[in-house]
Amino acid sequence: MRGYINAKKVIRSLLMVGLVHLTASVHAQSLTVGGVSGGLTLATNGVGGELNVLATPTSLVKNQRINLSFQTVKHARETKVQNKRYVNPKSYVYGKLNAAAVVRLSYSATKQIGHTKASKPSAFWGFSIGPSLGILKPYYIGYENNLQENSGTIILPQSPETITNQDSIYGPANWTAGMNELSFRPGLHFATYFSINWNHSFYFQRWETGMRFDYFPGELEILHLANNKAFTSIYTSYILGKRKP
Repeated sequence: MRGYINAKKVIRSLLMVGLVHLTASVHAQSLTVGGVSGGLTLATNGVGGELNVLATPTSLVKNQRINLSFQTVKHARETKVQNKRYVNPKSYVYGKLNAAAVVRLSYSATKQIGHTKASKPSAFWGFSIGPSLGILKPYYIGYENNLQENSGTIILPQSPETITNQDSIYGPANWTAGMNELSFRPGLHFATYFSINWNHSFYFQRWETGMRFDYFPGELEILHLANNKAFTSIYTSYILGKRKP
């Protein structure tokens, strides 16, 4: 157990050091805007979108950008079930405490693989790192309290108490329930990816796919009795953008 805890502390420390170093490097280079881009992302644990500010090349890094993204987050162990005690039961995620999403602010740098050829796509390998903000919304369910006669179905957040009384859960409530009860968790993220760029006269396209690691020290509490600190996913993105002339 001690070794496991120390390993987590080492990973967290390395991410923090890397983030501070990259942030300092960005400011030191006095980056200027070289263009903008945006697109959609599909990941194994959610969907989302992103906006990018492209930075002009420097002597140290030829391709770099600042990225702001938003993505829904699902736990890998989420499973939908139905309560057969009811007629036409609705599927819900058993043990889910919160629906989650994450906002990420990243510094990203890429290195070209091979050489650029006219009218041909270019391949790149890259990485991104930065802070994250996890967003949690309570997961509401329809619940019948068997201890109270004629109580009917009530709407309340799924909790350890309701989880132990699974037979009383009718199904999920409207997805808007709990929107006024949002909570937030700070975190860090790191990604490494492969991308292909197509340059056109007035715009460019980029297809990107890679692996991302998200870490929340205070837990992004999605699923009851599960690991809610570390999330690993594979993602793919399609981006359109324009560079300054």
